[in-house]
Amino acid sequence: MNENSSNNELSDNDSSIPIKKAKVKWRRQAFCPRWKEEFKDAAWLANVEDDKYKVKCLACNKILSAGKSEIQKHMNTSLHQRNVKSQQTNKNIDNIFAKKDSTEKIEAEIRYALLASLKLVETPIQHVALSSR
Repeated sequence: MNENSSNNELSDNDSSIPIKKAKVKWRRQAFCPRWKEEFKDAAWLANVEDDKYKVKCLACNKILSAGKSEIQKHMNTSLHQRNVKSQQTNKNIDNIFAKKDSTEKIEAEIRYALLASLKLVETPIQHVALSSR
């Protein structure tokens, strides 16, 4: 009887029994705008207008799944960090030149206004008045 009972019992090594895996429920995650506040310097993150389940990384020019963990994984990649740093450097350079250009433009406008008031420069209005005679 002992012999029969041991034959009827299944051993752990029996490969004929299929093992069922637990199904993991997964659903698509839509982008939540408040996540921009959670991620540091999230100016690089933009919605994809056609698909609420996708976001775009403006620094890397990549479309990502809108899941929070997917965004965090992308944010931690070395490529993304390098691109964000590069964008910040470019922005700083642009700001330096923009300030210089706007300052030069204002100075030129002041010089022109001063010369026009002293009548050392012909203004467009005077030019029109002279040409209509």
